[in-house]
Amino acid sequence: DGIVHEVINALMELKKKFNITDKSFLPSVGIIPSGSGNALVKCLLNNKFEKDVTIENATHMILSGNRRGLDVIEIKFEGEGTNSQVIYAFLSINFAIIADIDLESDVIRPIGPIRFTIWGLFRLLFLRKYDCSVYILKDSNSNPNQTDKSSGDMWEKVDGPFTYFCANNIPFLSSTVNSHPLSKQDDGYIDILLLND
Repeated sequence: DGIVHEVINALMELKKKFNITDKSFLPSVGIIPSGSGNALVKCLLNNKFEKDVTIENATHMILSGNRRGLDVIEIKFEGEGTNSQVIYAFLSINFAIIADIDLESDVIRPIGPIRFTIWGLFRLLFLRKYDCSVYILKDSNSNPNQTDKSSGDMWEKVDGPFTYFCANNIPFLSSTVNSHPLSKQDDGYIDILLLND
């Protein structure tokens, strides 16, 4: 999923740089599972073939020529002055324990997907809390770029501290974790799970 993330970010940056509005600019991307998570391949295989994540099943899916839409989420990090950053996500936006597990378990990446379970147990023993606020757009018909977050009409503010935050575009966090079973990769919605004090 990490390589697909980098490809999508590069394509979206090109689209933005050259002010391309045509959606057909984005090419179809075939994915062969080779990482620890493989959540996107699991989602696509589950939707189409209900099969396990294997190189053979992914190759069959690609060769069959069936294309699926995929929502891309634009994330804006607001900084001081012009210090803001924009990135794009297709899978999930994670914060707190989920991000800790994903990023910190990289030191034991060679052991494979079991790294998430091992590091998850470690993080549960030494749980961190993150103090922040999350603004969630109440009305899906609103334009978040033209809406003032101080207005209580459009935004719901959820205050931390948070121990868990996961906003998913697809049902799976990995090939084995179906954290958002009602989520669909092309419905225009993001499913949010969070735990705060």
